Amino acid sequence: MKLGALISISISVSILGCGSKEDGGGGGGGGGGSGSGGSGSSTAATATTARPVDGLDTTGIEYTNQLVICKRGVHARDGVRVDGSVYAVAVEAGCDLTLRKCVLNGGSEGRPAIEVIGGTLRLEECTVTTTAAKSPALWVSQGGKVTVINSTLSASYKYALDVWKGSVVGLYKSTFTGDKNVEAGAQVIEMTSPSQAIAPPAAASKDPVAAGGGDPSGVDDGPVPVYAGTYRTTFGVATLTQTAADPKTVTGKYPAGTLTCQAGATILDCRYKEGSIVGGARFKRDQAGNLAGTFGLGKRSAGQGPWKFTLTKAGALN
Repeated sequence: MKLGALISISISVSILGCGSKEDGGGGGGGGGGSGSGGSGSSTAATATTARPVDGLDTTGIEYTNQLVICKRGVHARDGVRVDGSVYAVAVEAGCDLTLRKCVLNGGSEGRPAIEVIGGTLRLEECTVTTTAAKSPALWVSQGGKVTVINSTLSASYKYALDVWKGSVVGLYKSTFTGDKNVEAGAQVIEMTSPSQAIAPPAAASKDPVAAGGGDPSGVDDGPVPVYAGTYRTTFGVATLTQTAADPKTVTGKYPAGTLTCQAGATILDCRYKEGSIVGGARFKRDQAGNLAGTFGLGKRSAGQGPWKFTLTKAGALN
């Protein structure tokens, strides 16, 4: 599996009677779609590039060639179908999304069909499936809150549901193919009614940067060590280089892309590029020269999972 897999997928999206809570749930209107609000007519589209959907791109929900992603605002969708090779749906902090009668197929190795990163998601009468190795159907982290009602979640991985510290999932008359992984500090609640309120634990966690925890907010002061060398990483073999003239600038290559980083005494703060996909990554260096960190999309350096570098051959300043 490599990060570059994010670049080459094509997702088919069908929206039946689409409408957000803001616009009163009218079907098929806006975004150049046919039909009128409240008519119950349908709009169908194949998402190959970033595009507005029902006029909601400016209010925080959009479809791209990667996934259906909700960044902010309160939205509801009926009849959504997504068939993709990476994520099907991503819900970020600041988004409150309800999906009804949906079919969501997605996930790749290590990537869930649905990821909820601090946001709120409600699934009603939905079917969520992933056949990818090491991938849950639903992953909830960073204080995310999910309600699953009369739905089915299936994964070939041992866990269909993966809930990280600080998050909460409420279940009502739903079935799982696969077990549930619930970290300490997370909650899975068997609801007694579909209207039962659930809330995340008081302390929400951040993605860990290293096994010892911590989320460095910037490049630290102190003598800059030699980061140059060859590494075995989560996404293949990588090489990092530095110059004696500017040791705080580190550049790198790995199978899917390139890195440009600013180095501190123990922190490496990076931007990566894989074709048209860009994002951030932040690593903490241990005494053996290994790097442990996280990566994200866009301006974020977290939220997409861990990224580890194990030093196999130390380098030198050029």
